[in-house]
Order: sequence, then C-alpha cells, then structure tokens
Amino acid sequence: MAKQTYYVSIAPNEIVPDPLPSNTTQFEILADDGDLARLQDLFEKTTDTENRLVERASTPYEEFEQEEEQDEKNELYDERLQNVYRLIYELGTEKTRAHIRKMDVLSGELHEDS
Repeated sequence: MAKQTYYVSIAPNEIVPDPLPSNTTQFEILADDGDLARLQDLFEKTTDTENRLVERASTPYEEFEQEEEQDEKNELYDERLQNVYRLIYELGTEKTRAHIRKMDVLSGELHEDS
C-alpha cells in the first residue's frame, strides 16, 4: 500500500489524515497501514506506562516504592516516548525531522544529515 500523509500529535496521541486547527504541535508523516499500527502500538505502550506513573503519584498515603524502582519506571516512560519520536522522525517529512532535531528529544542521536 502506498504511503499517505498523516498528522501526529503527541500529547493526545492522535494520528489524523488532515491537520487539526489546534495549539498542539502536529508532526507531518508519510505512513502506510503497517507504520500506523506500529505508531499506535508505541502510543499505547507509552500511555500504559504514563498511567502507572500517574496512579502511583495519586496515592500519597501508600508507602512509597524504593527510589530505584520509581527511577526505573520513569526511565521506561522516557524510553517509550523516545521510541515514539524516533518513529515519527523516521516517517516524517523534512520539516518534521528538522523540528525533532531542534527539540533535541532523542538525546543527541540525530544529526543534520539523518
């Protein structure tokens, strides 16, 4: 199947065929059905991890987890979010790639010629 243009918003985990009039940054990508499924899977994993972090933060009366365990959960969330940005970068237009490079969300792993 041929790749089509989609617009991706990170915060609401949206993938839409037309840009939305909003204040949310939208990344333009070229994707086929398989690419969309991969991106949706990454969104779901990131949301699941985020929900576990929020759930823990909203129960202050419970004994806190060991700091190391909490750090591992935070690192997992960061890793999953970076995976989302990597795939958007891979599928993105040049404008999208330039924006992601400028954001520096991939820990310096991207270069101007990437």
